[in-house]
Amino acid sequence: MAEEGGKTVESGEKSTSKSIVLVGHGGLDKLKIQEKERPIPGEKEVLLNVKTCGINFAEIMARQGMYDRAPKTPCVLGYEAAGVITQLGEGVSDLKVNLESIICEGNAKGAWSLC
Repeated sequence: MAEEGGKTVESGEKSTSKSIVLVGHGGLDKLKIQEKERPIPGEKEVLLNVKTCGINFAEIMARQGMYDRAPKTPCVLGYEAAGVITQLGEGVSDLKVNLESIICEGNAKGAWSLC
């Protein structure tokens, strides 16, 4: 069951997902695949089942501790991704579940999730 714009819908989705977590600054050893609770989208947010994601220069700099706008570690980075919308938050009326979509820096939160 999942919430879609305040309504419960059948989704067949599990409650966790695999994410690439930046656990500290440094080399590639600071990236760990971890099982995380699947987030619930907030108001005017959607949950995207990520099918592919990019690694951009800002994320490389964040891993090295050289990007001042990066979230504090541990965190799930991801400024660009493509996938399928699986859940809608309150107030989302112009999108729908199962819609293929992309996200990019500015509105992305943790696109390095493997779902």
